Amino acid sequence: MDRRVVKPRVFRFPSSVSFLRKKKMQEETRKNFTHRMRDTRCERPAYSTGGAGFLAEKTHEATGPHLPAQLPVPPEPRTAAATTPSTPQGKPRMAWPDLAKGLSIIGVVLLHICLAVPDGMYTTAAHINELIAPLRMPLFFLVSGFFSVKVFRFNFAELFVHRLWFLLVPYVLWTPLELFAKRIEFFVFWDEPLPDQDFYVEALWTSENMYWFLHSLFFFTIALWSTKFLHPWLRWSIPLAIILGAPIAPETPMTEKVVAYLPCFLLGAYARPLIERYAENALKPIELAVACGTLLLSREISRFSVSEVWELSLLTLTHLLYLPAAIASAVLLSKISLLSEGLQWIGRHTLVIYLSHPIVLTLLFGYFFRYREEGIELYSDTLLGSSGVWILLCIGFTIAGAAAMELLSHVPLIGRSIAPHGLVPRRVVVEKQAPVSANS
Repeated sequence: MDRRVVKPRVFRFPSSVSFLRKKKMQEETRKNFTHRMRDTRCERPAYSTGGAGFLAEKTHEATGPHLPAQLPVPPEPRTAAATTPSTPQGKPRMAWPDLAKGLSIIGVVLLHICLAVPDGMYTTAAHINELIAPLRMPLFFLVSGFFSVKVFRFNFAELFVHRLWFLLVPYVLWTPLELFAKRIEFFVFWDEPLPDQDFYVEALWTSENMYWFLHSLFFFTIALWSTKFLHPWLRWSIPLAIILGAPIAPETPMTEKVVAYLPCFLLGAYARPLIERYAENALKPIELAVACGTLLLSREISRFSVSEVWELSLLTLTHLLYLPAAIASAVLLSKISLLSEGLQWIGRHTLVIYLSHPIVLTLLFGYFFRYREEGIELYSDTLLGSSGVWILLCIGFTIAGAAAMELLSHVPLIGRSIAPHGLVPRRVVVEKQAPVSANS
């Protein structure tokens, strides 16, 4: 007989079984809900209560069909509002500033080509380029100041890291290369001795080189940043003081650039709200009348006979009076779609074009064709002896050089000399910031 003790079975009523099963299901549901909410909080971007995404989400919850609890809700894609809140939503990038920079760089490159080709300044291309001569660099520095207004919220360390560093590196690295290439040309064809290292150091400091605009932008940016400590209305007196103080300033290449272009750069930052409003209405009758009036006034002032010490001040004043017409012209050209897109692309690649064109002119035209035995002159019996033909060929050289420089900018080592790495990683700004104004 089997005498093993049999454990008695515990009888449970159906109600207790149902209760335990229900309790276990509730715990699993609560756990799944907690994990799902945690994942949703991590993946879904935070919307402000006044945003369109928040209203759409609330409307969907109130009226739309609800998904089953066991299906995870896919996270919503991040929108531009989470990463670029500093610009108004839906506001397109202004076309005329990039277009203006494109016009400026084309005029500068064409000027250097005409100077490099024998008798180039007497060609039709040079005469056409002279029509926009008062607009080339003043408009470029106005737009540069227009985009530099954000430096007012930097301290000096941030200013150097986020602005000055990107001007300093290409200037210091590429200026000696361009100077050395040119001195080799003078040494071979003009029998001039090669300079020592002091020549390059002095050229870097005094900005007597082809890349002087980087030197000017470096110090102009520091000058603009330093005015943040002044009262907003007091800042407007600085351009006037520069113009009036030009006669007593020392005569150096750096001083001439400061007097001629620093007022344009400062006004581009100080008057940014006024410039934006003027550009938005530039083709309306009142704004067109202002552009025509200031253009005629500048031409009349340029004919004034003044003493030699006031010539630079008079030149700066005419530059400033030309600017309304320059802005209106840029806005008008921006309405021509195909031309506008091309000039804007050039305006966004000014550094590559400016760095490449003097080196290409020296290496290709200066070394191989400038001193050809047949010569180059304005009125030549041969096609390759004509100055106009060589201007067209040099334009092709500079285009090829800019394309090559653009490719080099993607090479790891050489590219860092054109577009250097930042000293610190850029922070992604998530919170909405108030717009920066020079008058704040």
